[in-house]
Amino acid sequence: MANTKNSSTTTTTTTVSPEEKASSSSIAAAVSKALPSQYVHEVESFFIRKGISSPLAENHKSLDFYSHLFRHLLKVNHVYNGRVSYFFSVLPAFINIFNGLHGGVTGAIAERVAIACARTVLAEDKELFLGELSMSYLSAAPLNEVCVADGSIVSSGRNLTVVAMEFKIKNTGKVNIYNGLFGGAIGAIAERVAIACARTVVAQDKELFPGELSMSYLSAAPQTEVVVVDGSVARSGRNITVVAIEFRIKKNRKLVYTARATLYHMPVAKL
Repeated sequence: MANTKNSSTTTTTTTVSPEEKASSSSIAAAVSKALPSQYVHEVESFFIRKGISSPLAENHKSLDFYSHLFRHLLKVNHVYNGRVSYFFSVLPAFINIFNGLHGGVTGAIAERVAIACARTVLAEDKELFLGELSMSYLSAAPLNEVCVADGSIVSSGRNLTVVAMEFKIKNTGKVNIYNGLFGGAIGAIAERVAIACARTVVAQDKELFPGELSMSYLSAAPQTEVVVVDGSVARSGRNITVVAIEFRIKKNRKLVYTARATLYHMPVAKL
């Protein structure tokens, strides 16, 4: 018989204004009895401080308001085939408690830059669907700093387009204040090495489709350092090839990054 002490829940009800009732279909929250009341109060206070009980302004309820919020933020720097560049200022409305660019804003900008970049190589009749967005937060963009967001096509096929993005401080041109190899560049290099390695065992009539790429950042590759990238096939079958990749400093063979790429063979072989 299950232990009911740890699985039981209780329901708390909060008094809300008529405006809040109109905007919410449920005002009850299920809280575990095993959770100390102090924790419950702290969580509730956190959401209250964030304005969960504050009614939204009417203009915030308009269609596609999310896009309007960011539309004035990005300014076009240049647009080329397979590459775009925008710049923006870190405004007070988009910062976190540390006075740096908010992580969610970074993701929103990255999504828009990626779509704009993909549109330079894709026809308008192709609808774009964001399948995956991976972010690496290397440093902070301070309040009122001007940043440059660059997007470039890594690969583009029949059904998938991959875009790499870099956020730089405009006045220094640095992507990484630690002067190390940019995380996005490591991913782009890893993908190319993986495909080249897979081609040594996969026939040319098979198109290779990058399905998964995992990275481990063990250390940093300093500026002007020479790095050796080794790729080896971990396994290869009828429809899939897995490649392991290592990044090492050439002069001392120090391992700095590792990657593992899964490549699918197209078209898929029939069983």
